[in-house]
Amino acid sequence: MNGTDTARRYLGDVRARLPMRHKEKQRVMTQLALHVSEYTYAFPESGYADLQERFGAPEEVSAMYVDSRDAEELSIALNLRERIWKLFVSAAAVLVLLSALVSGYVVWHVHSYGYDYVVIDISREDQPVMGVDARIPGLNEFLTQT
Repeated sequence: MNGTDTARRYLGDVRARLPMRHKEKQRVMTQLALHVSEYTYAFPESGYADLQERFGAPEEVSAMYVDSRDAEELSIALNLRERIWKLFVSAAAVLVLLSALVSGYVVWHVHSYGYDYVVIDISREDQPVMGVDARIPGLNEFLTQT
């Protein structure tokens, strides 16, 4: 694995552990990516362990940024993530409920009233009616009966 792939993996691990809003996480990750890219440019043979030794394990980097943040700000960030998750789950539950209700109504309606259908006898061929496809046997006669 070359230095670029190792750097991407390391940055991805750090990103996954940062409990921040997207914009702030992007700002932090941009700064960290700059430092990591400078290091991997200077030391192209560096591995994942070298990056952890130089910058810290992904958990340590995340903990460092969390410690530097105000407790109220961190609480807001975590609550926002939780609220978004609850909203997603609620929306999914509503969609499932609505689809169950619509399906139930359709089944009840078909069971109660049955299907309406018309039988068309297409067993004979006659002269075609203007503008009607003559390939359908018996259709022209049916249309001219009315």
